Amino acid sequence: MNIAYFTRGESIQDIEIRAQLLRIPEVMADLKLAQNAISNVDLVSLMGSQELFLKTPMEFRAKLAQLLQEALYKRWKMSTVKCDAVIERRRFEILEDWRKSLNELLQQSKEFHFYVLGPGFDDLEYEIGKIRFKSPPQIFLHEVISEDPMLDWFWPTIMQGAKLSA
Repeated sequence: MNIAYFTRGESIQDIEIRAQLLRIPEVMADLKLAQNAISNVDLVSLMGSQELFLKTPMEFRAKLAQLLQEALYKRWKMSTVKCDAVIERRRFEILEDWRKSLNELLQQSKEFHFYVLGPGFDDLEYEIGKIRFKSPPQIFLHEVISEDPMLDWFWPTIMQGAKLSA
């Protein structure tokens, strides 16, 4: 089962990650579209400045993370992978609800490929490791940027620098 998995988007707190995301055409296109609806903030400048970013309200940062993830998702959908389900970690405010949903999902098949739209990973790997299985499924985690043949040349260095788990 192929699952598009949206993290909570917390990795955009890192200035290096945001700066590198600006190099992705789909991200820039979506930022420009969003910019048309927002006149009081320069989104590209916000992405490139840690000072401006940290002054931005948390709710706005969450919306920005969602916009970035949606852009990555658009790009990933052009790949040859067929998506069977979409899971959005950010939709679960209560951790126990997230755990229950993940546990139920992982009982449905013998093999899972999670295509992670973070960028980077969150607590998915940790939470999977805590689940008890009668017969454990095979689980593969794929970070969509690092597996994109047009983007893999710059992403591994950023992931190491940001100390994102893989």
